[in-house]
Amino acid sequence: MNVKTRKAARRLALALALSSCATAAFAGNVKKPYMIYEGDPTTMTVLWQDNATETTNTITWGTDSTFTTNLGSVTVPEYTPSPLAPTLYTHQHKYKITGLSPATKYYYQVADATNGVYGTGSFVTAPDANATSVKFLGFGDTRTNPNVMEQVIQEMRKVYAADPAYQSLTIQAGDWVHTDGETAWGNSTNNTIPGTALYEWFNTNPQTEALLAETPINGVKGNHEDNGGYSAFFPKYYPYPYPSINTVATGSATDPKSNNLYWSFDYGPVHFTLVDQYSEYCYADQPNTTCATTHANSAQYDWVVTDLRTTTKPWKVLMYHEPTWGPGTHQLNYKSQLAFDRLIQQYGVDMVYSGHNHNYGRALASTLAETKPVAGATPQNTVVNGVQDTIAPTVNYVTVGGGGAPLYTVDLTNASTGCAGTPTGVYINNNCFRHAVAGVSNLGYATFNVNGNTFTMNAYQIFHGDGTTIAKGTDTLPQATTSSLIETVTLTHPTDISTLFSVATSGLTYSRATQTYSGTVTATNVSSAPVSLKLSLYFNNLSAGVTLLNATSTDNGVPYIDQTVDLAPGASIMYPVKFSNPSNQFIHYEPALKRNR
Repeated sequence: MNVKTRKAARRLALALALSSCATAAFAGNVKKPYMIYEGDPTTMTVLWQDNATETTNTITWGTDSTFTTNLGSVTVPEYTPSPLAPTLYTHQHKYKITGLSPATKYYYQVADATNGVYGTGSFVTAPDANATSVKFLGFGDTRTNPNVMEQVIQEMRKVYAADPAYQSLTIQAGDWVHTDGETAWGNSTNNTIPGTALYEWFNTNPQTEALLAETPINGVKGNHEDNGGYSAFFPKYYPYPYPSINTVATGSATDPKSNNLYWSFDYGPVHFTLVDQYSEYCYADQPNTTCATTHANSAQYDWVVTDLRTTTKPWKVLMYHEPTWGPGTHQLNYKSQLAFDRLIQQYGVDMVYSGHNHNYGRALASTLAETKPVAGATPQNTVVNGVQDTIAPTVNYVTVGGGGAPLYTVDLTNASTGCAGTPTGVYINNNCFRHAVAGVSNLGYATFNVNGNTFTMNAYQIFHGDGTTIAKGTDTLPQATTSSLIETVTLTHPTDISTLFSVATSGLTYSRATQTYSGTVTATNVSSAPVSLKLSLYFNNLSAGVTLLNATSTDNGVPYIDQTVDLAPGASIMYPVKFSNPSNQFIHYEPALKRNR
């Protein structure tokens, strides 16, 4: 071979090598398509990942599974998720499909010109922003064993197979994987290794792959995604629209160990506020926090306040990983109790959704001085050593942590040693699982159905098809499974919050000119937290023949007066009242105060 021939051969070999890299000759799929919902019911964001540079990936979508009526087909280049992410496995793709119709089922596929179809899926878009009814699923703490998670997911998919409305959203309470590393977030066909932390979330088990391809999953960061206040891989693979994400590389001289993975979104009539408990969230002078040194609120705390205060959605769900109230086993998060319980009460949060404890649990304080409504349990009071605890009365604190991680026992006794407080009277809520009203140590998930003024949660536990317990580390797949209802929790609007107030009524003055009776009703905030909401004074059992002339409206025949209040503890609001009473009888009524929308 002469010199010219050798040079030409080398040029041809180089051209072929470059061509093979630039096309997709040797590329393959690492993570099949999965989705996130960013809050707009006319969009859906689809993500996937290749194992090499890929230039001909396309996503196609339409309203039928055969794609005979395609609505769009787009070539999607690689994108750099964030400076947070390491360089390993950066061949990621993300595309937000726009112009969709709310509450509609669509099909999509991701394909490559060389390698063919990488993955297919479907989704149901969220209901219109003005919708009054929505449905969604929830679970959490899926880490550690993908075979166990697979069986939980199998039951969840049965729910939206029977009712497609549930397909449009799943919420996740954190601890998606065992550690914030590439191996835990990877995928593999080797999913039978018991007790390992490998390939936990993006595994190749069929039910798991299908769920990720069929429903967007929105969730919070858990402690297992955290690395000293920082997370690189969680926001890499779930790049939610964080308003204040910090991209300083971990370990650098300027690393604040706080990357602020908090955000919020609307879903029909429900507003979700998602908190990052591993970035600072304290308020000014909160004990034992950096805010006590700076005498200023943290950025996340101010954001939560603004987010809860400004949303106009009738239902509010607050999400964070570590429970502030529930039946254990982990210690309850006392710092979050102090920071968020008063905001939950002040801004009318309807439910708190958490994980961390690998079980199902629920805490509820029905009144300011309640006794526990569980047979045989020790009565509980909200005061320990003279210090009132912070739990927001009438709000359900729910733990849904049975997604696959090793199970924890529950404690419904309210008699744990942590309830004793400290000699100085400061209530440190370590192992004191007060206000716990339900708990089951088993795998499970929850369904949510919001319909107008009613919000219903059904909590389920799962078993093998023959009713036996699903055991970590011994199960092979596939397995038949079944679900069993744990409990149904129903919330309604308006919500009675009379226990937060004392009520005083004045005498009534009669006017001969107008032939009416006038007076006032004064409501005083006797709780330990501010109350900022629409507060409705109801006149239950009003004497027959008597009419409340200045009523805002009636609810099932009961008149009420609305006022928007912002009451600090000890502050009062006065309601003027005016009655017509043609028979001049004694005017009787039973006042009740309700949070209205």
